[in-house]
Amino acid sequence: MSKRGHNEGSIVKRNDGRWQGAVTVGRNFDGSQKRKYIYGKTRSEVANKMSELIHSII
Repeated sequence: MSKRGHNEGSIVKRNDGRWQGAVTVGRNFDGSQKRKYIYGKTRSEVANKMSELIHSII
């Protein structure tokens, strides 16, 4: 398996067959990470949604 790309976030396959992506979108007041979760039927679908989210945040 290859390494993730720059700013790709985390993408994993769930037990129900869907793919889940997670992107850190900031920090809470206590310093913990705020994460946004994205779901899709294919890995490429999740990766595309995540890249759109990352570009909308930046």
